[in-house]
Amino acid sequence: RTRPIMDLGAFAGDSRNHGMIRQPFSPFNLNKVNPKYTSDGFSFQAGILINFYASSRVQISLEPMYAQANFQLEYESSDIEGFGALDHFERQSYLYVPLSVTYEFVVQKFRPYLRLGGQLGILFDNKTATTAGIFTGPDEDNLENRNQLNYCAVGGAGLKYKLNKGYFFLDMRYNV
Repeated sequence: RTRPIMDLGAFAGDSRNHGMIRQPFSPFNLNKVNPKYTSDGFSFQAGILINFYASSRVQISLEPMYAQANFQLEYESSDIEGFGALDHFERQSYLYVPLSVTYEFVVQKFRPYLRLGGQLGILFDNKTATTAGIFTGPDEDNLENRNQLNYCAVGGAGLKYKLNKGYFFLDMRYNV
C-alpha cells in the first residue's frame, strides 16, 4: 500500500466573525455610547485545499480562499447627540492564504487532528451602510480606512471520516 504525497480539494462554508475598535472615530461624542463591533450573522467562505504529506500523520496545508466578514457596530446607548440611534453595517471581502501544519490521530475510520499555523489576509473590498431611523445612507467604500494587509496565528482541531474515495471533514479554527 502506498502513502499519498498530496491531497487536492475544494471547500465552502460559513464563518462567524468578530471585530474590534482600536480607536473609535466619529463626529459625535462617543464617551457615553461605547461602540462595539458584533457579528452580523454568518459569512461565506470558499477556497481550495492543498495538503502535502510530511509523514503518515503530519501534513502541511495551504488553503487559499475568498472570505467575507459581516459586522454590525452597536452602541450601548440608543441615542447619539439627540439624533437617535444609528445602525452601522460593514461587509469586508478578503483573500486569505493560510499555511498550517496538522497532526492526525488514527482511530479506525476516524482521524481527529490538531492544527497550528499562520495566515495572511488581503482586504480588497469594504462596504459600509448606515441607517438612522427611517433614513438609510448609500453604501460607502471604506477600504482606505481599514488595514488592507492582515496576518494572524491559526489554531484548530478537526475530524476526518474515511469514505470510499475520499474524506468528509469537520474543521473548526480560531484566528488570533
